Amino acid sequence: MFGYLGIWKPRAYDDIMALRSKKRNQEDTKAKLLKAALDEFSKAGYDAATTRNIAKRAGVNESLIHRYFKSKFGLFMALKQLNRDKMIQQLLSYEESDNLQDEIFKFVTSRLDSTTQEKKFFRLVISRVILDPKVREDMRNYTSMKPPELVKRFERLRSKGQIRKDVNLEDVIGVLHSLLFVSTILKDAIECIDKEGAEKLLKTAANILTKGLAPRS
Repeated sequence: MFGYLGIWKPRAYDDIMALRSKKRNQEDTKAKLLKAALDEFSKAGYDAATTRNIAKRAGVNESLIHRYFKSKFGLFMALKQLNRDKMIQQLLSYEESDNLQDEIFKFVTSRLDSTTQEKKFFRLVISRVILDPKVREDMRNYTSMKPPELVKRFERLRSKGQIRKDVNLEDVIGVLHSLLFVSTILKDAIECIDKEGAEKLLKTAANILTKGLAPRS
């Protein structure tokens, strides 16, 4: 029995290590393919990009794209999910404010900074939203996220008398997403405004929104 266990344990350990190594290799390959896909989409455009060129850029066999992502569109959707996960992680990374105008400004500028870091992805998404109804519908859900913690922050500000009781807070967050979307297009998609100009625009908008949300005297 002990001899059997003595033989079995090392084999089991080796099997576990082999599986872990295989999983790490798979994750590394997926990461390389996603990066290569974003670079190729940015250089050639989504329609002109090919899975062959993406695989070549990643330094892997083209068949792995079909194994892990099914298709070129699968790569695009995986990129979108990756960006969404990052956005959720960074959504409220700034310190909460006890002033409504500051809270609004911090939210939109922190998101603006995040989209700037993902400029290639944002430009890709804008082009696909215009051309692909499936992506457009999916992005509606993407941009209409209403983080519960942000709603709670606004509720606390309302309890301090800074927001009228009749205001729907989820609608306010929808307005902020729209404002952010426009600002990001101006700044990163068509580059007709710089960061300073975008922040000035957002600060003005935060001021106007704050006044509009304030209790009527």
